[in-house]
Amino acid sequence: PTDDRIIHLVADNLPKGRELGVLLHEVGVHVGLAKKFKGAFKVLADQVQSWADAPRGSLERRVYEAAKARVDNANPDAAERSEELVAYAVEEALSEGVTPDARGVYERMATWMQNALSYMRNMVREFLGFQPAVTLTPQDLVDFAYGAAQATLGEPIVERAAMSGEP
Repeated sequence: PTDDRIIHLVADNLPKGRELGVLLHEVGVHVGLAKKFKGAFKVLADQVQSWADAPRGSLERRVYEAAKARVDNANPDAAERSEELVAYAVEEALSEGVTPDARGVYERMATWMQNALSYMRNMVREFLGFQPAVTLTPQDLVDFAYGAAQATLGEPIVERAAMSGEP
């Protein structure tokens, strides 16, 4: 489809128990976070990438390793790799037991975005050797995707012509 707000989810193709993860991957990350927070999305993706250095066995490291393996398996274009890493990290965090917490998600997202923008300004000022003060947990990531999906689904576009082929 030419409208990038349209996604196709085929119920028969969704792994049992991973439905919410797939929805948040597609709607929360691709349609919501990546499209609405273009500039700040790189900071979000960098945070997920930084989980590669988290202590072995930590939730962040497990989520990162599983998400990276899925990105490597999917083999997207180089330009899409960081977006896919974030999207798969949301799915993997959910499969690790992280559940969306809608309480205060918008306030947390606003605070994180403010910190991310501050970080980006500081990065320009201190380009070399600057360590980001912005931190993100798997819970934050899932909550952000959940909030973005809620905002995106405020006015859903439903395509009724798609069928699974079964009666």
